[in-house]
Amino acid sequence: MREITEACHQMMAVARAPHISQGARAKWVSLIQEHLGVDGLVWGIGAFDASGQIDLGQSVVYGRSEDLFSDYQSVSQKDPVTTAFTQAPSQLQIICTQSFYRSQANDDLLDLTAKHRIAHLALIGLPHAKGDDLLWMTLYRSEAHRPFDESEQNKIRFIVPMALTLDMLTRSATPASVSTMPLSSCTPREREMVLAFAQGDSNRDIANRWHLSTATVRTHLRNAYKKLGVKNKASLVNLVVRNHND
Repeated sequence: MREITEACHQMMAVARAPHISQGARAKWVSLIQEHLGVDGLVWGIGAFDASGQIDLGQSVVYGRSEDLFSDYQSVSQKDPVTTAFTQAPSQLQIICTQSFYRSQANDDLLDLTAKHRIAHLALIGLPHAKGDDLLWMTLYRSEAHRPFDESEQNKIRFIVPMALTLDMLTRSATPASVSTMPLSSCTPREREMVLAFAQGDSNRDIANRWHLSTATVRTHLRNAYKKLGVKNKASLVNLVVRNHND
């Protein structure tokens, strides 16, 4: 837990820099590689195209050839991992590529993951984003003997959604959308939900954690939005970052 807290503090420090720039994402990537022990990743920013497939849009690959994108697009319709992601983007998927795709008799994905040195992958995204955006991150390890263990999976569930949300903030927030209202204006339960939501949890995730209905969660979040003077998730994350800094 200490390492998760340290990583999140470091990411917040990047977000609080006086002049956030494109360099912020590179710093977040470096922190993710350091804390999660991965040798490649895709920072996914895309959307569904007219055919229902994922358009990779502004996605960027780190630690692997950009040929990965074109190679994957040609076989993506055969990938059950992508199908599962579109149905539940905030649910973490951990895949040992050789055993998984062999069990699916999927030679195309076996060849692709071997070509691009992907022995293990972890995929998680945000439950929803501005407009029709899809935001996700796929983490790669080339070493077959290093699967993602339970401790590392917990780190991924916390660190990656925070990085994706902070990046969304830097790309979409405007000065006019910034609220200075302190989180103390919310009830303790509302604050807990706001922090969980800002870090990437879905309404369903929050409901399951506190044994509530999703309707109750939506009511708490709606009340918190009103008290905090924010209208969207990007503004909410900005406010959480500012309160953390104060």
